Amino acid sequence: MKTLMVILCLILSLPCFSKTAFNPPLETESWQEYSKRIQIEKKQKMKEGMSYIISGTLELLGGVLAEANTLDPVEKGVYVLFESIGIASIGYGSYHYSVNSDEETLIESLKSVPNINDQTRLKIMKNYFINSEINRNKEDRIRALTHGLISILNFYNGSQQKNETVRNTIFFIGGINLLACISYSF
Repeated sequence: MKTLMVILCLILSLPCFSKTAFNPPLETESWQEYSKRIQIEKKQKMKEGMSYIISGTLELLGGVLAEANTLDPVEKGVYVLFESIGIASIGYGSYHYSVNSDEETLIESLKSVPNINDQTRLKIMKNYFINSEINRNKEDRIRALTHGLISILNFYNGSQQKNETVRNTIFFIGGINLLACISYSF
């Protein structure tokens, strides 16, 4: 039962490592077509946000129930970690569900400016996406490096640990950071 709860909590935490981004305007797309496509993507983002909220809630509840059914203090600590990840997923999902991205905010701003034509709006969006992509790549490299270093540190600290339960917990945390490192590398 304990192993099943750990596996379930890990599976539910994996959506935390996914990335969501809007696509720039296509060369053949008009401003109206692009705006319509972004509205569809926004609805998808809201659906994904709700999915994070649901999986985070399940993970939080699973952690609480599992924690209540064990006497091992180290195991309780692991379940507290899962509870924290569950709460983080709920917050992340709420953010995606209700907060506009920078791209959505820019699109809404461009729509509200009456003195520019649709071609100019598209040019602004394309330039914005070129610059945003450069910044996203830098962010991903920094995140991958950070999680990679945390993973190495956890694997090293785990290898130095004499207590098997603590060692396995530290290795587990190192594995989570390794997954995060890999997810930001692609």
